[in-house]
Formats: sequence, structure tokens, C-alpha cells
Amino acid sequence: MTVVFLQFPGIIAEEQLRFFHRSAADTTEYSWQCILLRLSKLQTKRPMPDNLRVLGNGFLPEKVALVLKNGPRFSVVPTVSAYELLALNRGVSRSADEENRERCLLQCADSLLRNRRNDHPELTTGGVVSYFKEHELSLLQTDKEDGFVVMSTSSFQDKASSAIMKNFESTTVKASKVKSRAVELCKSFNLANLAKSVLECKKTSLEAFFNVKTHKIDMPFRSIVTENGP
Repeated sequence: MTVVFLQFPGIIAEEQLRFFHRSAADTTEYSWQCILLRLSKLQTKRPMPDNLRVLGNGFLPEKVALVLKNGPRFSVVPTVSAYELLALNRGVSRSADEENRERCLLQCADSLLRNRRNDHPELTTGGVVSYFKEHELSLLQTDKEDGFVVMSTSSFQDKASSAIMKNFESTTVKASKVKSRAVELCKSFNLANLAKSVLECKKTSLEAFFNVKTHKIDMPFRSIVTENGP
């Protein structure tokens, strides 16, 4: 390459150098695109997991189903008002030194104007809640798969009753009396702090919620006992 450039005066040599650089860059980009094209053909499309199941004769409109198919870990981006963004802008600019504070403030404002988000996102959870209430549907999380199961409220009550009867025994003992006996027992063992904690507890019994065992044929419920609720 040095021999070639010696044949041209200075300006022509610089133009030739830029030409060779562009040619090398174009050739590299073309080769890379050819490789990417072959790689994309080799990729196999994995089937989407069936993470939303509707039991019985239930029906979900497309907008509701699109939200639920994102799974239990999905969350809608919270809407931040314009004045909150401006307040955040000022808070960030205060962290800069005095010389760059005004520049930081102006650049943040320009960034907010260029990247304005849609105040009405396509996916919202409010419509899902109202639809379930209106059509008397229940929504439960799957037991081992990361998804949801939709069923009628009557079906939920039947399956929940079956799960409770299978795992628990009914009793006629009053929960308030059991609580009083627990407090007395703690005091008899000089466990004053524990007795106080039991006495101040507003609830007199544990609560249960359910997951659906989708890996079984009848899709029974799994009972989960908790102190705080689901």
C-alpha cells in the first residue's frame, strides 16, 4: 500500500486512503451481514409456553388475554406525571456541581421532551379486573408453571372446598378461646413478650389460598397456609 501512495501527490493520496478505508468497511459490513443471514436461518423457533389456561366455558377477550399471557411477574410501567418528571429533573441537577447545574437542568428537560412516553399504555390491568368482576371469573396462579388459570367463580368454590376438605378437618372449637389459652400458656412459662404478641394479634386463625396443579388431569388446587394472606 505504501508503494501505491507514493505514486500520488499529497491530496490525491489522502483521497485514495479514505476510499480504501470506505471499501474495507463496506466489505466487512457486507461479509458480516451475510454471516448473520446464515445464522438467522439456523435458529429454530421455540414454541411459546401455554401459560394461560381457561377452564370450562370461559371466554377472554384479546385485550385481557394479552395482559395475562405475560405471566405473574409482569408489571405495567407506572405513569409519572409531567410535573413529577420536572421535579425529578431539578433533584438530579442539584446533585451536580454549581458550574454544570444549569447545563444538567437544560439537558434533562430536552431529554424529557424528546422521550415523552404514552400516557395511555396498550396493556392495562384495570380492564382485566373489571372484566373478571363483571363475568364472575376467578384468576389463580399455576403451581409449577409460570402462568395463570381462569375459571368461573362457581368452579373455584367447588375446587377450593375439595382442597380444604382433603387437607383439613372441621372443628367446633372457637378460635378466640384457643387464643386465650395460648396467652395463658405463654404466661405460665414466663414468656411475657410472646404472650403480648399473641394477645395483640388481630387474627385468630391462619388463612389459606390456592394454586392450581396444572400437571394433573383434573387440575386440583394446592392449599397454601399463610399468616398474611396471598
